[in-house]
Amino acid sequence: MNFEIIQPTLEDAKKVWSLRSDSEARNNSLTFRDEMSVDEFYPKFIEKYFTIAFLPSLFINESGQVIAVLRFNREEEGVEISIVIAQEMRGKGKGYQILEAIKPWLKRNGVHKVVAKIKEDNKASIAIFEKSGYKKASREGDLFTYILPLSESSNRVFFIAEAGSNWKIGENDWERVLKLVDVAADAGADAVKFQVFRAENTYAPNAGVADYLNEDIHSLFKHLEMPYEWIPKIAEYCKEKGIEWMASPFSLEDFKMIDPYVKRHKIASYENHHLRLLEAVAQTKKPVYVSTGASNLVDIAATMQYLQGLRSGPITLLQCSAAYPAPDESMNLNAIVSLRDQFQVPVGLSDHSLDPFIAPLAAVALGATVIERHFTLDRNLKGPDHKFATEPNELKQLIKRIRELEKMKGSGFKKVEPSEKELYHFAKRRLQAIKAIKRGELLEEGVNFAILRPGKNSVGKDPFEIGKIQGVKAEKDYQIGEGI
Repeated sequence: MNFEIIQPTLEDAKKVWSLRSDSEARNNSLTFRDEMSVDEFYPKFIEKYFTIAFLPSLFINESGQVIAVLRFNREEEGVEISIVIAQEMRGKGKGYQILEAIKPWLKRNGVHKVVAKIKEDNKASIAIFEKSGYKKASREGDLFTYILPLSESSNRVFFIAEAGSNWKIGENDWERVLKLVDVAADAGADAVKFQVFRAENTYAPNAGVADYLNEDIHSLFKHLEMPYEWIPKIAEYCKEKGIEWMASPFSLEDFKMIDPYVKRHKIASYENHHLRLLEAVAQTKKPVYVSTGASNLVDIAATMQYLQGLRSGPITLLQCSAAYPAPDESMNLNAIVSLRDQFQVPVGLSDHSLDPFIAPLAAVALGATVIERHFTLDRNLKGPDHKFATEPNELKQLIKRIRELEKMKGSGFKKVEPSEKELYHFAKRRLQAIKAIKRGELLEEGVNFAILRPGKNSVGKDPFEIGKIQGVKAEKDYQIGEGI
């Protein structure tokens, strides 16, 4: 089965007409019920089959034969779908296969809701749409409206407050862990995340000094190890505070300790080729977030293929610049869009930049579904991750702004908003009478009507319909100002 874009040609019109011309198809149609010739059908085809540029009408082909046609129309905050199956293919399950096959394509094109209008006696169509997850929403006469929401909340961003290893100073560490959880919960974060690792399971022996830290990496990691016995206690404290607990494991041992306490797993950038860790995470079937710092497309594709081959839980990629702090020019936020298009999965941002607001807010505007941002109680504290982290007041402000931005993003489906409707009727130019017009009088632009804002008058035709008005006899009397 493959999909082919329908072209506005007479040849394609004939193909569509042949699918729609039998009596069953006509009876079930809401638009093309009358029997008509190809020549009569062609102008209607041009008018009805090319209404949404980014969602073209489609032929569905199988074994070189057109077996169905799909048509899309604009609908309030969504798209209306119409499907016609070739007569000889009806009752063979093709409709359901087609509806399932186009769901990812519709999602990628920003469609959040699909609407199907089906006649009550069209039992076959009702069955395939219900099987594909469409739910009956309303009824008007003998017409049912079915709706398929493709995303429950298209704009809700999952915010991870990344505590990392910022709990470790060497004194009052346990109290600092609890304080970090308190700060994240108070700021409105969805989750607070720590890093769980053991030095001997992370770097090879004699790994040496990391230049950016100017410190022996093994000694540093040894110092920052979180005691395993703290894990259930932190998870329980998070539950009390109403915030999800997360952790990044760096080894199988770490994974085994945290898995009973997390709802989802996070793979750090330098662990995204850790095969054994990927295997363990995939087995849980829990959602998995994969950071992509210091990775190219080949690296990411290998990780994706491995996880998908293991039938892992849902995957979200996180665009990331694995530098600490990350220079502005390294952020490459547009990769959020390209990674989403390339791998067809949700994409978020793991942010290590210095400014606490710019990158996360820009990422949300670009469609990021997850934001991970390091935070600290004080940027002046000693440790590798404090200097680029967000302080408590900034964290609260950042999450507040993200929630405001979510409202501003909207559904992506362009429509007249409720707040615009008054001026839409009051100020949008229409065809309005500029003098009193008697029934039977010829309507002439500039003589007795013009393209004007109607104000409180009745609203006339859209100016693009002037061809239907100009030179036509008035069917009624019009008062000055009234809409034609």
